[in-house]
Amino acid sequence: TATGNNDAATVTRFVTRADLAAALRVEGRNPTLEADLLTYTLTTTNAGPSVALAVVAASKLSPGLVITECTPLVSGQCIPTADGVNVTYPSLNAAATATVRIVAKVVGAQVQGATLTHHVNVSTTTTDPALTNNIVSVSVAAAPAQMKLTIDGGKTQFDFAALAAMRVIATNLPSQLFTVQNLGVAQLELNLTVRRTGTEVTSGKIGNADDLGTFPLYLLPETTGSEAAVTNPVKINGGVTRRFRLVYQPLLPPVVNKTTNLAASEAVAENLTSGVTITPNVGTAQTIPITARTLTQVSFIHPTLPRQAPLATIAKNGQNEHVVTFSAHDTNGDVSSVSYQFLDKSDVPVGAPTSFPLTDELTAMNLVKGQSFTNVRRFANASARPTIHRVRITLTDRTGTATLLSAPLPPPTRLTTVSAASYKAEAITNGAIVAAFGTDLATGVFIGKTVPLPTDLGGTKVTVTDANGTARLAPLFFVSSGQINYLIPEATAVGTATVKVESGSGAEAEGTIAVAKVGPSLFTVNATGAGLPSGVLLRIKADGTLLYEPIARYDTTTAKFVGVPIDFGTVTGANADKLYLILFGTGFRGNAGLTGITAKAVNTGTTNSNPVTLPVLYAGTQGGLIGLDQLNLQLPTTLKGRNIVDLQVVVESKAANTVMVTMK
Repeated sequence: TATGNNDAATVTRFVTRADLAAALRVEGRNPTLEADLLTYTLTTTNAGPSVALAVVAASKLSPGLVITECTPLVSGQCIPTADGVNVTYPSLNAAATATVRIVAKVVGAQVQGATLTHHVNVSTTTTDPALTNNIVSVSVAAAPAQMKLTIDGGKTQFDFAALAAMRVIATNLPSQLFTVQNLGVAQLELNLTVRRTGTEVTSGKIGNADDLGTFPLYLLPETTGSEAAVTNPVKINGGVTRRFRLVYQPLLPPVVNKTTNLAASEAVAENLTSGVTITPNVGTAQTIPITARTLTQVSFIHPTLPRQAPLATIAKNGQNEHVVTFSAHDTNGDVSSVSYQFLDKSDVPVGAPTSFPLTDELTAMNLVKGQSFTNVRRFANASARPTIHRVRITLTDRTGTATLLSAPLPPPTRLTTVSAASYKAEAITNGAIVAAFGTDLATGVFIGKTVPLPTDLGGTKVTVTDANGTARLAPLFFVSSGQINYLIPEATAVGTATVKVESGSGAEAEGTIAVAKVGPSLFTVNATGAGLPSGVLLRIKADGTLLYEPIARYDTTTAKFVGVPIDFGTVTGANADKLYLILFGTGFRGNAGLTGITAKAVNTGTTNSNPVTLPVLYAGTQGGLIGLDQLNLQLPTTLKGRNIVDLQVVVESKAANTVMVTMK
């Protein structure tokens, strides 16, 4: 009898199951602004029937929301994550609720969209078959970029007092400040322009109204650092304020051969009107009007390079005439007359001064207000006054007078070539920058603006035939009727060479030069070959910092260049500076080595009084500009306190032009 199957049992299986649900609400401004605080209340509920174990409420926030507070209102723990926070609970009983308070700050620089979203997903290790209620999210709008423009001092426009039109940009120029604040959260992008206004623009006389040359704009640093010229677009994050500086720098305009469709920088008048326009990527552009004045005193200028020293020329032409050319600028066009006093080589007057009215001539030119002009005048019977060397020109307007001494009349030889630095004929080498003087050398003023330099400017060509009979066209920097600046071709042989000029008019000029292996010459700031040299001081601080300092400056009171005394500072000890004088010249790149080069400083006006030798560290090509050479000298501390000294440089027994340096 089988009895093993007579017993029976019933098995019951118990399954644990929870049902989590998330709820989320937000309190705060909508749309929200920069630095606003948004308060979120996150509630997690377990509908059961079982206890939910290891509950995690994963909170993820959009970029631009940074959590500043997380406070569970019941037992729980906040664990920060890369993009939010996880709120954890060891367990949550059936029918129980857990609430947490989360506060987030709006950081506009990080916002990436038009909305800011808080997304929550709750989970448990306990089985939760209904997951659709585990996820919840709320969003608020991010306020768009909004520009607020404020001018310092509560002004509504910029107004600048009268300032003289400048040849060289001065320091401490007048300026005014304004600020732009982004009141929104999204990034604000600005385009800033400065454009000339007024009748000269509307009439078409000024076709390019861009006025940044006269009113440059600078963006100030947010914290530390230096200001920088505005580069569009300027980006401003939400809630951020940026400051801008508008500078007034009226620069002498160049001469242009037209009276319509000028650039704003080509007409600097007595009264200027312009405007700064700030155009945001969101919202309406705003314009700040500008009014400025310039002094009405007439001034001479360089005809094509107004940043350089004024230039007037005198030359002879093929019609037995002296031709005097000058260029000038007058903000209000009231120049009434011009006077010419011819001088001999000793600057003694030749004859009486001759005056001419200019009012009708300038009126006939139909110049735009504040436009520069060139005047050419011919004087007959040049051969009857052979002692004329140059001319003193005086312009008169209602404010006063301006006087300029012209460049010398070229020597009677057909063509004379000298170093463009020292104006010495013996300082000529291959690869050197030289200046040739003559008559009818060109049909106008032309400048070489390409690299390599052109060999034909306005039809003018210069041919150099060396001692071996090889002819080469010379690269040209600048040509005019009375002067040509050119480069001696690099391959020109040492010895006597012939220079021939062919003008675009068909006129020819010819002369000879002596080409040497070396012919040192130094450029000077007044472009005469004497006085203060063209160069800079390099100061190396004890910590390795490199500082470049000027050794000359232009004194507007005396209208002359003056030396900037070199300050040696501490000359001994660990904090002593190392000083190096960097000078620019031409004609010494072909030296055989530094052992053949000497430099010494002597008391001004003496030949060898208390000399101090300056170590020569480099003598060769400058590297950045065609034909320019560079000389690097170390300044011994024994020069401290020597005041003005003459600097004498000798390269392989050939002396350069003496220049002056000021020591403190």
